[in-house]
Amino acid sequence: MSPYYRFLDRHSILRNAFFPRRGLSPCPDRAFDLRIPVDGDVSLHCRFYYGRDGYPTILYFHGNGEVAGDYDGFAPYYHRAGTNLAVAEYRGYGASSGIPTIWLEYHAAALRSKRGGR
Repeated sequence: MSPYYRFLDRHSILRNAFFPRRGLSPCPDRAFDLRIPVDGDVSLHCRFYYGRDGYPTILYFHGNGEVAGDYDGFAPYYHRAGTNLAVAEYRGYGASSGIPTIWLEYHAAALRSKRGGR
């Protein structure tokens, strides 16, 4: 991994790269929230929208400036297509703790590619 990615993690750059929105909305019916510990005191928030037992689950990482609750109205479309939906928030977004950085996002992507996308 290039050490130059750490150079990008300056406040003047990050404030123009990430647009985190904070907050947690109440869960709709057939959904629940969970926290996934990832590093020390940092945990990621994820909202799971349950369709049915036996449905495959799509793990979705929202776009920049979005939070998991933005998908409350979309989850029924996934259920009608025969899937459950889990929406994960990045560090510093929604109810996730931590601060988003370019280095951490790059590092996570590099680890996924080494594991064959898992």
